[in-house]
Amino acid sequence: MKFVDLQDFYVKMFIVADEKRHNEFEQKMGWTAFKDLKDEKRVAFLSYDKLKALYDLEVKKAELSLGI
Repeated sequence: MKFVDLQDFYVKMFIVADEKRHNEFEQKMGWTAFKDLKDEKRVAFLSYDKLKALYDLEVKKAELSLGI
């Protein structure tokens, strides 16, 4: 429900949680309170595993650029 308070900030936001909660995220984004956020695609779900994969990729890029 915190997103209702933040909906006036026009930025891309992420819910970071276990993949098991993805369905819960989708369900709650269907609520009328989140209609504008959903329609404007300002909130996305990001699983812990995906976040770690993105982090690992950035670390590898940094290591390559630094010659590590």
